[in-house]
Amino acid sequence: MPTRQHIRVLVTLVAALSAPATPGHASDGVGWRGDGSGIYPATDPPTRWSPTEGVVWRTAMPTWGNASPVLVGDRLFVQAEPTTLLCLRASDGKLLWSRDNPYIDTLAPAERAAFASRLARAEVAQAELEATHKEIASLKRTLRKRKRVEGEEDPRARVEALSQQAAALKAELESTSRFRTPATHDIIGYASSTPVSDGRTVYTLFGNGVVAAFDLDGQRRWIRWLGHTPRMNGNPDGHAASPLLIGGRLIVPYGVLQALDPADGLVTWISSVYRDFGTPTAAHAGGRDLVATPDGRLLDVRDGSPVARDVDELYYVGPLADARRLYFAGSTDTSSQNLRATARAFDLAALVSGRRDPVWSTPLEMGRYYASPLVRDGVFYAISESGYFSGLDAESGRQLFMENLRFRDTKPSIASAGPYLYLSDAEDGRTLVYRAGRQPTRVAENRLEPFRATPFFAGSRMYLRTHDATWCIGR
Repeated sequence: MPTRQHIRVLVTLVAALSAPATPGHASDGVGWRGDGSGIYPATDPPTRWSPTEGVVWRTAMPTWGNASPVLVGDRLFVQAEPTTLLCLRASDGKLLWSRDNPYIDTLAPAERAAFASRLARAEVAQAELEATHKEIASLKRTLRKRKRVEGEEDPRARVEALSQQAAALKAELESTSRFRTPATHDIIGYASSTPVSDGRTVYTLFGNGVVAAFDLDGQRRWIRWLGHTPRMNGNPDGHAASPLLIGGRLIVPYGVLQALDPADGLVTWISSVYRDFGTPTAAHAGGRDLVATPDGRLLDVRDGSPVARDVDELYYVGPLADARRLYFAGSTDTSSQNLRATARAFDLAALVSGRRDPVWSTPLEMGRYYASPLVRDGVFYAISESGYFSGLDAESGRQLFMENLRFRDTKPSIASAGPYLYLSDAEDGRTLVYRAGRQPTRVAENRLEPFRATPFFAGSRMYLRTHDATWCIGR
């Protein structure tokens, strides 16, 4: 029978495996790509799996979601559209609790009660509006296809009456739009931001502008509304950038970049517009905790003051930092006719002292880059949407290799666990496993369900959120 000392050692080991760390990395919590680097070194990960092989458990999800799973001890946190945070028991996949995060929950109790009846009516009005639009469309098709029969009711009069009804229903809905979660983009979604945890509290952000904090048992500690849904680059609705814990601040990229006090959710500073949907990154230089953004800002986490501006610019993904350098890699333009892609490295100490010249700059294969890059053991890895997998010398930027994996939709970011790299095609659920190195070698090819989330690794297991389920693969 295990002693209390044995149990304490086991708990400590599980906690260590649940919170990967990279030397010099400034993240205070576990969340997007683990500690932000995408590297899980203290692991013995699986390399081969299928829907029937290597599956420890599979738990069906209520709706789809793009947020990556996050492991804290034996609690696995995942998100589901549009605004739901779920907690699963990591050992067996059992759902422990589920919490929705609508805008109305951010209101004071009296104000919430006053709008409850209006929201109920809005749900009815939404259904009525959809039915009215369908009938109008049907009548218009009838008008185009046949002539009116003598004595028959004129469909045009009915269309006019229905149009007036639709206008009234639309006005009623618009009066409550602030309190409802509207329809979202079917790729980006509102539940694409990966939650972050300090081991005691889990912080979650959704595309309706709600940020909330829960203890590990699902008790809400606080909830805030950050404002109306911002427009994303290339998409009118949805949100994808994830919150971070850095230097005692909860960094939230939503509409603007801002820092909240993790204890109560109150804003401590606000920076300028956060116009992209790549996640910012934590960095450390000059004795200061810093946060870097896709549009090239480097800010002091204490007060949001700018350390550097216009360092570089990215679309779709955020930058990446290690102990010495800040990397920008990916698409620099949204135009389909001008999909330039470049990788650049900047010295963090130089940026803090006011010098912005890159250490190196290397062209990548043209195309969009939705997957975040990864740096380990002196190699910088990047992969384009269509599967051009490149490796550069992290010190000089010299190209080491380039392989066309012929992927169709590379949305999941590169992950590294143990000695391996994991590269995934979202469309067909295919993951290639490589042994990392200056000339990586392919170890296995695996297929599962389609997914856009990036996997999370701990011990001998991989946790993966597909469109329909959350999976635990391994031993």
